Amino acid sequence: MRTFILPDTFNGEREVSLSGKDSHYLCRVLRMKIGQSFAGMDKNGKTWDLKIIAKDAKSCRLACASSLSVDSVYKETLPMLDRPLPNICLYIGLCKGKKMDTVVRQATEIGVSKIIPVKTQHSMVEWSEKASAKANRFEVIVKEALQQCGSRIPTIISEPIMFADLVAHWRSRGSALAFHESSTDDQLPLFSVLDSIAPNDEIAIAIGPEGGFSLEEIEIMKKAGFSIVHLKTNILRSETAVVYALGAVQTYLMEHR
Repeated sequence: MRTFILPDTFNGEREVSLSGKDSHYLCRVLRMKIGQSFAGMDKNGKTWDLKIIAKDAKSCRLACASSLSVDSVYKETLPMLDRPLPNICLYIGLCKGKKMDTVVRQATEIGVSKIIPVKTQHSMVEWSEKASAKANRFEVIVKEALQQCGSRIPTIISEPIMFADLVAHWRSRGSALAFHESSTDDQLPLFSVLDSIAPNDEIAIAIGPEGGFSLEEIEIMKKAGFSIVHLKTNILRSETAVVYALGAVQTYLMEHR
């Protein structure tokens, strides 16, 4: 564990009691002792210095101190970045089976701020089936990924939307890119698109499911101001395209520019 994700009910109290899975994870899985300190993060992305001050067989109690500077606890547990990661919102077409689990975990580790599943023309799954169980599973995956990777961005996964609602959902809040598996006459090179992004822009990245976006969906996004990007590489699975695209965008904006 690089950072412990505090419960959603935590609102800055000096102490917090944990039970159930959270207590079991700290005391049984990680075998933490009374007096042991570690890094924490709340639902808003604020960092905290945490210390176990009491525990029993089924629960534990933490002392919580606001972390105003990077102390020795954080130097040992959290990645050190010289600037904030880009604020990326990922629209991902609903994929089959465990592929969505993989996308959610990897996007969280990379540092995406929001993940919005989208039902597109080529999506081969129906979200309505066991929707509640799927949503709960994704929340668990996000939490586990955040605790393991130490991301300072509290990734949020939203309820799925229909493609028809994507443009309205985005509301042109910043720069937007849609990745397509086929080249088009009016597409722009990826780095040319990234060069035009303002430093503090929120960025939408849209990636289709198996089979990609339909030509009709690409035209709709193009008219809404999305830059259409074709990755000049091998044919990629959706879950691979997510990592490839996010990695390219984040690295270019963090290092080259």
